[in-house]
Amino acid sequence: DSGGAGGGGGHASTGGSGGGTGSYTAGDGGGTGGATDLTTMIMGGGGGGGGMDQNAAGGTGGGGGGIVLIISKTLNLSGNIYARGAAGTDGAGYVGGGGGAGGSILFVTKDATLGSSLAVATGGTGASGSYGNGGDGGTGRIALHYSSSYSGSTNPGATVVNDPTLVETSNVAFLLNFI
Repeated sequence: DSGGAGGGGGHASTGGSGGGTGSYTAGDGGGTGGATDLTTMIMGGGGGGGGMDQNAAGGTGGGGGGIVLIISKTLNLSGNIYARGAAGTDGAGYVGGGGGAGGSILFVTKDATLGSSLAVATGGTGASGSYGNGGDGGTGRIALHYSSSYSGSTNPGATVVNDPTLVETSNVAFLLNFI
């Protein structure tokens, strides 16, 4: 028997299961983990590698997204911040590797202007193969803890927490109030 395609990594949502035909049994997608408000942060799960036989190697799974933590009195996002999962590889067309799950992005601030989907923690795509496609990676998590105001959107949508204890006394005290 030969191995099937790799499952996608999991984080906020489960990773997709890999596909397989005949004796090519596919890998399951990864499960969920971490806290929605990111008081516990984890990296995105890596995608599973595709199986192989005597004729060809399967694709490799994509890496999971990392962790980004930004603590600032004022946050004005004008460029992209990524914690995306990487795509799986195709393994010479045999069976695909699964995509990695998105990671974690946490903003802690008094006032935030996030722009339109500039912060991204999406999962990578599973690679295709003639005997089975790798599963897509699950989405990551984004959270915003703020004390005064915020505007904008993220991809996926952020968990938003209004925390009035985040007050300005000094830069160090602002950080210590969150911890």
